[in-house]
Amino acid sequence: MARRHRSGFTLIDLAALIGAGAFALGFAAATAQPSFGKKKLDATPPSGQPAAPATAQPGSLTESLARARASARQLKDSTQIRGILQSMVVWAGSNDGKLPLPSEHDKLDQTVSLNGRAKDTTANILSILIYNGFIAPELCINPAEANPNIKVDERYEYSSPKGAMKPEDALWDPGFKADFTKEQIANNSYAHLQPSDGRLLNWTDSFDTLQALAGNRSPELLSVERSGDETAGWTYTAKAARPDSLTLRIHGAKDTWEGNIGFADGHVAFLTQLAPTGKVEDKKWLAYTTRDDKQFLDCYFVDEEDDRNGSNGFLGIFTTAGKTPKDYRGIWD
Repeated sequence: MARRHRSGFTLIDLAALIGAGAFALGFAAATAQPSFGKKKLDATPPSGQPAAPATAQPGSLTESLARARASARQLKDSTQIRGILQSMVVWAGSNDGKLPLPSEHDKLDQTVSLNGRAKDTTANILSILIYNGFIAPELCINPAEANPNIKVDERYEYSSPKGAMKPEDALWDPGFKADFTKEQIANNSYAHLQPSDGRLLNWTDSFDTLQALAGNRSPELLSVERSGDETAGWTYTAKAARPDSLTLRIHGAKDTWEGNIGFADGHVAFLTQLAPTGKVEDKKWLAYTTRDDKQFLDCYFVDEEDDRNGSNGFLGIFTTAGKTPKDYRGIWD
């Protein structure tokens, strides 16, 4: 695949636009009320009761177009996440089944000077895929992104990146950024599985239908409360640290989270809640084992402290990395 940066109107954009227009026109036609050759809809009913006053039809063309555009963005977002997943699997096919780990390829510190596993940050993981032609920088930006500090890296250096320790021997461009905190400009919207030691067995091309690998990020969560029981099933309630988080505005309502999550088998699901609901045996959510050998459903956006093996799924954007979960610093807006 060519490394040269490309921009413009893509086939995905065209398909999304056509789909949005068709949806809007169809909705407008369905809600219209043609009057030619037909009785008025507000005629007095046979029962003799007075007819209800005529009201405007729900939804205008503008509202229909807004919904169509939102649907198109969500569809394109799903396609981009699938593209990232596929690039990771292709990478794993040439690297003993392992998803990208920059620390295993930059052992001579040709790209960055961080020690060992400290190199396995979100920015470096995605940048190594871009540098080797698996994905383009545009794929890392959610089409529904609400944070103005997250933008496409228009200056990605595909050869001898100046920010590398040894530009001529670099394995990725360290100028690619994922940290959007403190008003910094970042080049990535998406979260991924934290590749700490306990999760390395899952940082592979396992094709597990329940193992979440990458997708829309979540807001920072203060807590996830569990209610119910093993018989009736569990209900989890996630409490966000900031109700005004920009992340909540990406899909759906402004005060609730909805998002696309990609799994190890390559499928992408659109979830309408941050936390799981149901029974462990339903196998609709990943489960983890506690220190006292109990099993509970796993929330993909928190690192459950009672996990016996530290292998529960935890998606985030990480600006520091290492061997243990404590080495990783997650960021939110």
